[in-house]
Amino acid sequence: MILLFSSLVFAEPELTNLKKGQRAPYDGRLFNEEAVAEIIAQKEAIKNECDLTVEYQKNTLKTEHELEAKYLLAELEFEKDKSKQLLDLRDKQIDQLQSNYNPYRALWWAIGGFTVGTLSSLGIYYSVVEINK
Repeated sequence: MILLFSSLVFAEPELTNLKKGQRAPYDGRLFNEEAVAEIIAQKEAIKNECDLTVEYQKNTLKTEHELEAKYLLAELEFEKDKSKQLLDLRDKQIDQLQSNYNPYRALWWAIGGFTVGTLSSLGIYYSVVEINK
């Protein structure tokens, strides 16, 4: 079987035009004009079908890639919008915290507490000294 297949692979095609009643110079198959035309037409039909299949696959892949690109662009826009909203929220929180922050108030409370504590201590000291006299 392998020997038969290898001999077919290396066989050279031969073509001879014959007239009716003329003997063939070699063994083989004889095709009339219609059969040759049918073979050529089938070859062209297969080529056209292959070209159409390739074009269809190309268009399908192109459409899929365009759809994926549009999806990724939409996702990018969503992420940009989300980031912008988060940054706006962060900025609003910072502004609110800064408006509520008053460092002087805390300083005055500390000074007032120190003053009250000192005056209380002095008052107690003088009271004790006066009681002991």
